[in-house]
Amino acid sequence: MKKILIIIICTFIVVIDSFAQYGYRYQGKDVKLKIDSTMYFIQINNEQSISSKNEELKQGEKNGDVKLFHKLTSNSFLVYGSNIQNGSSDYFSNVYRTVTNDIVIILPRIVVSLKIGENIEEIIKEYPNKLEIENGNREKWILICTCTKSEDVLKLVNEIGNKTEVDWCEPELFSEIKLDNTLYPQQYYLNNTGQNGGVAGIDINVVPAWAITNGCANMTVAIIDQGVDKGHEDLGNRVLDGYTVGNPTGLGAPQNANALDPKGHGMACAGIVAASNNTIGIRGIAGNVQVLPVNIDPNPAYRDIYGRIIPGFGSSIEIARAINWAWRRADVLSNSWGGGAYSNEIV
Repeated sequence: MKKILIIIICTFIVVIDSFAQYGYRYQGKDVKLKIDSTMYFIQINNEQSISSKNEELKQGEKNGDVKLFHKLTSNSFLVYGSNIQNGSSDYFSNVYRTVTNDIVIILPRIVVSLKIGENIEEIIKEYPNKLEIENGNREKWILICTCTKSEDVLKLVNEIGNKTEVDWCEPELFSEIKLDNTLYPQQYYLNNTGQNGGVAGIDINVVPAWAITNGCANMTVAIIDQGVDKGHEDLGNRVLDGYTVGNPTGLGAPQNANALDPKGHGMACAGIVAASNNTIGIRGIAGNVQVLPVNIDPNPAYRDIYGRIIPGFGSSIEIARAINWAWRRADVLSNSWGGGAYSNEIV
């Protein structure tokens, strides 16, 4: 009887540990993740190996082991196929689904937010050869994981997140962020159609405001989106040098446009905010302000195996860095995107 009881207890512990690895916590609540076995993600650090992996995946398509694959970034691939092979990749992630069916890919970096007065070095010591500091300041730190599998990253995240000195901990992740004005139907002040019991036509009424101001030239609005064309005729010379995720010389301009996504959403947002009062195009709400372009969607869009167009957004850590860069330089942040998995970093 004693032996049976021990076996049951051990099995229970294993089940709990296994479940805990597939998820993380967001604002004190569990974000549960379920493996989607129809696809996987691989990351390769050696440039020569990237070319070899590309050829290997092409051969896999011919053999039928791979249904489809996309190069997500310069050194990573999303592969559709159940014949999962780690092969020559430096890092392998399962593709996970949230309870709302959003895709999540786990990357080998984690963010740790410490409680006031706690020391990150004490945590690093507990995980020799597994964690190293990339950067951080006081309470929040970005740590590089030497793990080669997503399950190991999630296990670290949960172990660290349960420590009393830690406020929260989450992995870096790619997820299905969408270019969308998700709350537009509720924005009666822009276009009042009588929604929510309101009176149609009672909206922003911006024309009388223009009699007072068209925006101040010393006011800067950051357009955090797909980038803004610095030479666009309807913005004059008011587009500043900006920021592009993963590209220090990108300066916030659109990049990697293709037939699936012409990368024009950021330009449209900039126009609504700041298009000049002239004889061309549209008129912006504040046509005199400076525009600071922040490109968080620099990678090429692709069509997944179900036919959906997936934009090329950066990871959660990259987007958080872009926002932190922007708020230090702009008076207003414009964000017309959303969705994807919950992230403490970009809450």
